[in-house]
Amino acid sequence: MAAFRHHDVTFLTPARVLTDFARDLADTLPAPLGHPVEVAVGLHRPADLARERATLPPGPAPALRLGLQTEHILDADGMPLWQSWHIGTVQAEVAAYDAVLDLSPANHEVYDALSPDLRARVRLGPHIFPSQPPPFAPVPGGPMLFFGGVNPRRQRRFAKLQGRGLPVTVLPHATFGADLRQELSKAAAVLNIHFAPARYTEAPRILKAVLAGKPLISEDLALPFLEGTHYLSLAEAKASDATLQTSYEALASLCAQYSFPGFLRAVLHDKGLSAP
Repeated sequence: MAAFRHHDVTFLTPARVLTDFARDLADTLPAPLGHPVEVAVGLHRPADLARERATLPPGPAPALRLGLQTEHILDADGMPLWQSWHIGTVQAEVAAYDAVLDLSPANHEVYDALSPDLRARVRLGPHIFPSQPPPFAPVPGGPMLFFGGVNPRRQRRFAKLQGRGLPVTVLPHATFGADLRQELSKAAAVLNIHFAPARYTEAPRILKAVLAGKPLISEDLALPFLEGTHYLSLAEAKASDATLQTSYEALASLCAQYSFPGFLRAVLHDKGLSAP
């Protein structure tokens, strides 16, 4: 859990993995927004967020309180995933924020029961990326890098890729910060394997790839990410450096359309507040 400030944005997080994500979000903000903003990352854990908020030193009241909903609740086909039990908590928390960003458009049904004024506070989509992603960072012959929790399903996918003679590096669970950045610098691509057999998008992992200038090799993702354009399938994992570069550049171009600073400026504008 953490509470930290970056320029004029205060981030609150209820868990270490979400703190790491928040640090990446902060890295997308190169300059102040001109108004104090609070970003609470992890709407499904309101009590932990409240405890972190209480640790902040006195300061100006935020002009915008944004809640980020990060959990996989429904897949791209509208089927419940393992985090669907958070629905009631997420619905109840919308009223506490000026705006809520749910990273997954597939979760739209979660908010259908809300009153129209509360539903209007909810935005959907992976609006978490830098406005100007870094250039492609090639590592010829480098491994695909996986970071995150490992379960039997993921282990089977790793073994299958390694059985094809492909280099796969799987980091220990809870590798964050400088240690993870160092490993990313040695990787040719980021590998994304779903925790469960469904189609959805691990947007924070994609943000980590983009910040490092790395292409993505992944199982099926939800829109707007297109296989063969914005990422390569597992079948295409043995790709040339030129193919990896083309894929990364398409991914970076798409992600720039979903920038976090642009999203914050748009929400501030909707509140009648200008931002540089």
